[in-house]
Amino acid sequence: MPKTVDAIESRVAALSKEQHLPKGVSKSSLAAARSGVDSLKSMWSEASNASASGDFATAVNKAQAAKEKAAQIMRSLGMSF
Repeated sequence: MPKTVDAIESRVAALSKEQHLPKGVSKSSLAAARSGVDSLKSMWSEASNASASGDFATAVNKAQAAKEKAAQIMRSLGMSF
């Protein structure tokens, strides 16, 4: 998951520098992705902390939610998951 977050951050940074966004990517989706990255990092941190404390059921649920959020962000940026 950390590699996925890094890939999303790289894509957001690259798109932020572009004069024209690719087809299917709007300014609002880019802004949502930018804020979504912070949320995604928080979700992954919570999953990691739950796992470290031995609460594996919560860790799995939080990790799954983070994965779904990452997929949503990636689709909005025209990335494949």
